[in-house]
Amino acid sequence: MNLRIKRILSSLIDFCIMLGLFFFLSYIYSLIFVQNNEKYQNYASEANQILLDSGLFKEEKGELVEIDTLIDDKLNSFYKMTYNEKDTYPYIDNTDKYVSYNDAKEKSGLFHQISNGSYVPNEGKTDEEFASFYKKELTKAEISLYNYSNYKNLKQYIDHINKIGGYTNIVVSNVLVYLIVPFILKDKTLGEKIFKLKLVSQDNNKASIVQHFVRFIAWFMIDILMSTWLFFIPITINMIIFLIDKKSRGIADLLAVTMVIEEEQ
Repeated sequence: MNLRIKRILSSLIDFCIMLGLFFFLSYIYSLIFVQNNEKYQNYASEANQILLDSGLFKEEKGELVEIDTLIDDKLNSFYKMTYNEKDTYPYIDNTDKYVSYNDAKEKSGLFHQISNGSYVPNEGKTDEEFASFYKKELTKAEISLYNYSNYKNLKQYIDHINKIGGYTNIVVSNVLVYLIVPFILKDKTLGEKIFKLKLVSQDNNKASIVQHFVRFIAWFMIDILMSTWLFFIPITINMIIFLIDKKSRGIADLLAVTMVIEEEQ
């Protein structure tokens, strides 16, 4: 088994360990900062209640999902509701094609108005046409609900707590697996120890602490952060460099002036 294959396999092992650690930390974070956080639970409960009260959502198997029946009645009722005890929810159409829900129905060609002022479906239209219309109108109503009710403020707090947990857990899990463990195991991750590999400077001397830090930061920025933001393009480029480099070095190795070699038997 050559060095490149050993590095790939050891990297897969380290990734699985990091992923398992991430989920474990996420569970602990959830227990401490979510499930036992009274403010978080109150906000989550209030946010869910706003969605249910709007009539645009229903509870199904413990989850909130969009309504799929009586949509026309629910939308009509929604636009008569008030969000601050005096103002009704505005109709939001980013295309500026329609000015109200009734205007959308009239101009869609799917409905016609009868003598009492209500709209009824036209004959000869397909279920798919009505489903597409209601889907778009539900989305517009939900945008109005999110922006004009207190839901937006509640959701911002909930998302803030969740993001702190997500970012913290991924940083801690990566630092432990790819930075702390190599110090403990003398320049090896757990995966590299299994395959008898170790990190050294490119002159074959022991990698310095600075090199460890530079390598980790470069790897974390390229393979984790930038790849998440840029659709995995950076990690793909890094993999190509790793595959064509004679010493199987990635971008982080080149920046830190390090390489991974097989331990002497």
